[in-house]
Amino acid sequence: FLSIAALGAATIALATDSPVPAEAAGWPAGCITTLPPSKTRRLAWTVDDGSSTSTLSSYLKLLERNDDLKMTMFVLSCSTAWKTHEKRIRALIQSGQIQMANHTRDHKNLNRCSNKEVAKQLIACDKFIKDTYEVDPAGYWRPPYGSLSTRVMKIAADNGFDRPMLWDGSTGSSFTSKTSTVWKNAQRYMTNGRIVLDHANGKSTVNNFDRIMRMLKSRDLATVTLSEAFEKKF
Repeated sequence: FLSIAALGAATIALATDSPVPAEAAGWPAGCITTLPPSKTRRLAWTVDDGSSTSTLSSYLKLLERNDDLKMTMFVLSCSTAWKTHEKRIRALIQSGQIQMANHTRDHKNLNRCSNKEVAKQLIACDKFIKDTYEVDPAGYWRPPYGSLSTRVMKIAADNGFDRPMLWDGSTGSSFTSKTSTVWKNAQRYMTNGRIVLDHANGKSTVNNFDRIMRMLKSRDLATVTLSEAFEKKF
């Protein structure tokens, strides 16, 4: 697909740890961390996990109220929130505001998994997305914790998951993140050309929605899904 060697982040924990800034550690060559060049000022707002039904609902409400806003959502398929909000998500997929992508079944560190388990985690999530929303994630996936190796990438690619999407900026959101910390990170990383990592788990980003939207407008930044950025010309 694409071979964009880039700097990455060491880990990001599902529940409590704030992510390390993207420049803190390296990822294998071939993973994708930034958007391709464009004449359009844009960023990709990507949202992982969805472990909180109420938090995911808040993200959907933001999208429903702003029809020019777009996000790529990396589904953790063991979370019931994705089924709870199925109808709303389907509508946002139809409107082109949401792209569904693969974040594995239950957030295991793939570097610690057997070859068989790596494939199982990705295939299970892929099947869930196809069965639930009748859309194909088209090989877009993100490793839990940002843990990635050439072995895992090869297993993924051998099973049709050939678009390993990482990030080069993060809101630092988690269950325990402070609203002020997320706002500081949003100001730093929500800039032109970035793939920005966020999480629909706690409320720290939700609490910043209004000023994030104002900031995007003031910076003249459009939001794009990853498939738009990598599969369409702008």
